[in-house]
Amino acid sequence: MTRRKFLGAAVSAGSLMASPFQSLAEMRSSYAILRRSEFAIRAGEADGGTSASIPTLPEFRVKLPQRILPLPEGVMQYKTAPGFKLRGIKGWAWVPEQYLNTIPVMAKYRMNFLMNCYSSLWDLEVHDGWAHIPDRPVNYWYKPLSQAKKAAYERVVQACRRRGIEFCFSVNPILSSDQPFDYARPSDFERLWRHYAWMQGLGVRWFNLSLDDIRQGIDAGVHVKTVNEIFRRLRAQDPQAQFIFTPTWYAGTGRSGTETPARLGTGDT
Repeated sequence: MTRRKFLGAAVSAGSLMASPFQSLAEMRSSYAILRRSEFAIRAGEADGGTSASIPTLPEFRVKLPQRILPLPEGVMQYKTAPGFKLRGIKGWAWVPEQYLNTIPVMAKYRMNFLMNCYSSLWDLEVHDGWAHIPDRPVNYWYKPLSQAKKAAYERVVQACRRRGIEFCFSVNPILSSDQPFDYARPSDFERLWRHYAWMQGLGVRWFNLSLDDIRQGIDAGVHVKTVNEIFRRLRAQDPQAQFIFTPTWYAGTGRSGTETPARLGTGDT
């Protein structure tokens, strides 16, 4: 059998002719040029090989804005509005004080959206976050939050409001719980709902239900039913309420067998 050997690869890539601007004048005179990139791949027999050049991108030019803008612009008919209506982050396994420390930084950089990580509602304080969570359940979503934790998150909501930041409240009632959410149990739904009702009572208008990363209770039909009922209740109290749903599957072909004819944001159950 002839023995094949990878002989190597050479990359010839153009540079982006733009760097951090020292002045507005420098910016006005600058253009970004992305030159044709070419990858030369050599592979062949140990005693000789062939090479092939594969062009990837044609040369194109991008004219930079005439002035530095505080926010990205939209395009075409939407240029009067920022390019991104919502600009922000989702927290990590933070305690309330970490959110409070983050909010001023977000405001400085014109961010306007902050969603808590659902793990922030877990029993994390005594474990110093994810790094020291023991291998046991820490998500007691079915219990009312302590008064101390509720008061702390009320301060987070208030701090966001003062800085012009939308706070988005997020819960995951399955992951890392000793009593995962049971879709067939009405009492479980009411326990879950009271968290959303509490946050809505504080004036929060954005909400999220996360069912990602779970390994049980994966049923698209009951997911849709649960999401739609939470959304219905939120909208009944506030027609401007907004809802985000983070599903279990991030990507796929639509042929996994977990799809459902029911639709989000409708009366489908």
